[in-house]
Amino acid sequence: MNEPLEQPYADRFWAKVNKTGSCWIWTASRNSCGYGRFGLHRSSVLAHRIAYKLAVGEIPPGLTLDHLCRNRACVNPAHLDPVTIRENILRGEAPAALNARRTVCKRGHDFDQLNTHFRPNGKRDCLACRMIASRIPRIRDKDALCEYQRAYWHRNGDVIKARRRANRSIGEVAIATS
Repeated sequence: MNEPLEQPYADRFWAKVNKTGSCWIWTASRNSCGYGRFGLHRSSVLAHRIAYKLAVGEIPPGLTLDHLCRNRACVNPAHLDPVTIRENILRGEAPAALNARRTVCKRGHDFDQLNTHFRPNGKRDCLACRMIASRIPRIRDKDALCEYQRAYWHRNGDVIKARRRANRSIGEVAIATS
């Protein structure tokens, strides 16, 4: 789709857009994910890509358009930002994006330079939790294991609770700002 759009296509495109509010809503067909679809040269193209091309110009190579408003039916070029696929995913609310924004592990330990191990696949582990996990299998007796876990919680419970609260509030802020 590198050829310029002829005027009849542009007129037909903008006729399917409702520009009443901040978001310009695509009123014609949408795909199963909610993105607008526009028929062009016997194929179906994402409507927000056509809007960007008509209003701004070509999408830079290697980049994709991120909906800053998080409304997939929006075709307002001011709401579309060309970014890398990685940046687009990390800006979203998918599990990968939420985990990337976490600053503490599920037990409340900080993900900092000293306490974080990065696996070859890019995932990260808490070194304190890995150390605890390496000790637990050595405890064969179930009662001894429960006692170990109770003692750990007794020693570190207040810190763990505070870090969990902080982590929850970070998630709530991220959801509220999107």
